[in-house]
Parts: sequence; structure tokens; C-alpha cells
Amino acid sequence: PQGWVDSDGDSCSTYVGNQWCLPDGTAGASFGGTVDDFSRFANDGHTALTACCGCGAGRRCRNAPAGWHDLSGRDCARYATEQLCTPTGAPGAGWNASWPSIADYARDNHSALTACCACGGGEVVVSTRAPTTTTLRTTIRSTTAPRTTSTTGGVCADDAGWADKDGDDCASYEAKRWCTSAGTPGPEWQEEWGSPRDFASGGRSAFDACCACGGGTGGGDSDAAGECQGDAPEEWKDRLGFDCSTYESKGWCTAQGEPGPGWRVAWGSIGDYADGGGLTAADACCACGGGSTKGRSGG
Repeated sequence: PQGWVDSDGDSCSTYVGNQWCLPDGTAGASFGGTVDDFSRFANDGHTALTACCGCGAGRRCRNAPAGWHDLSGRDCARYATEQLCTPTGAPGAGWNASWPSIADYARDNHSALTACCACGGGEVVVSTRAPTTTTLRTTIRSTTAPRTTSTTGGVCADDAGWADKDGDDCASYEAKRWCTSAGTPGPEWQEEWGSPRDFASGGRSAFDACCACGGGTGGGDSDAAGECQGDAPEEWKDRLGFDCSTYESKGWCTAQGEPGPGWRVAWGSIGDYADGGGLTAADACCACGGGSTKGRSGG
């Protein structure tokens, strides 16, 4: 969206100018993290990867031709990591002014300017469910068998073999934060896609089939006795002042109380951030597997 800034107040021009991101929707050399870490700085439901053209918003770029390298043997990865070019096709900070032009190193009718995403070239790959940050990511979790989740009302299991009409399974919905355990669209679900129910397969959507989305066997409406009724304590915050809505929107936890895709290993465990009373997000927050349910209350 026009005028977007991240949670720290940094704009798209800052991301591009500092080379925190690349036009193919990946992290730049100076970002200091991976694509998954962009979600830490999300704001208004967007990260730089979904808001900024210079970071690949609305498109995914693929270096082409595959395997290309220039006359000196430099491939697109080197052009990007050594900052030999810019997304606008100009020589980058790493290009020596005494060298000939980038175009002079063309090979097989291509230079980095036409072959490499980092240099403004490559080819655009359009996703049927783009734009979204998570379509650019490798799914963090995968499963070959239906997962089971302990709940107050019993055990929740994803529908075995279920995938939506685009082929995305329950693990994808959870890892990509397309839904919440309350059975609502998640922070990375884009309004222009419609509802997750529009992607139902076999008469069941993720809301019906997936534990992480409030469904599954033993989940959803049929497991009302174990359904979370609200965060408890209602105004809970961790020792750094972050509340349950922050943990959910930033993907810091899963419905099973485990670290989510937005949580970084370097931070330690969720338990390290318990409040003064010893309660963690996994105890207090519905999104993290805690909160109050019928027959149970947090704290």
C-alpha cells in the first residue's frame, strides 16, 4: 500500500536503498536475516515483501536462463551477493569503475541486466495466490501423516491427506499463517483471495480439516468443550511487554504452544519471556495453545 512503513518506521525506499531486500522477494546481503525474519517487522498486515515493488511485491522473479553466467564465470548469485549491480540495472557498489560495462560481459546473448533478478532482469513468475510474503518462502513444516494436537477436549488430528483445491495442505496453512486457531483468516491471508472456504476441496476447507485453523477431527465446532474462549489473563503481556495479539500477528507461536515461523532461534524459548507471574504465551494466549476454555482458565 502507498506510504507503507514497517513496525520500526522504515519505508520501502529504505529497504531498497539499504539492500535489505531484492527484487525477487529474497533477503538482501545487508538484511542480516532470512526471508522468514521479514515478518518480525510486519505492519498493517504487510511486510516489505508484500508492500514494496523493489522487494518483489506482487511478483516473483526467476533468474533466466537457468544456469547462466557471464564471460568471467560470474553467475546471478555472485552479482547479487557481491553487489555488482542494482535492481534498476546500474552498476552496484561492488562493480569496479575500471571494468568495462556489465553489458560487455554478456554471454549467450544475455548479460546480468537481462538474466539476473538482482540486476533488473530475469523472468516474472506469477502465483495464482500472489502477492504474499509466504508464497516466496520454503514451507517451514511438512508432514507425511496427519498430525495430532492435545486439547482440553481430547486430541485434534488434521484430516488425513487433505489439501485445498490449489494443493496446499494443513502444514502449509499453519506455516504460512493463512488461518488462526480461532477459525478465521490469518495475518498473511490476502483479502483479494476471498475466503479460505473458497479453496475448499472435497467439501471441506482448512477451517474444517486443519487443527491449526480450528478444524480437524476433535477440533472446530464439534470440540466446543475444548475451544478457547479468550486469552487469560485478558491483558496478559510477556516480560518485554508483548501481548497475545502480537504473538499471533507476528507468527511467534503455533496453536500447539511451539515457536512459530516468526520466532527466531536466537531468542531462546517462548518460556524465557514469561511474565512476572510465570505465565508464558503458551499459557495465556489462545493463538499459542493457552487461554481459557470451557472447563479451564489460564492462570
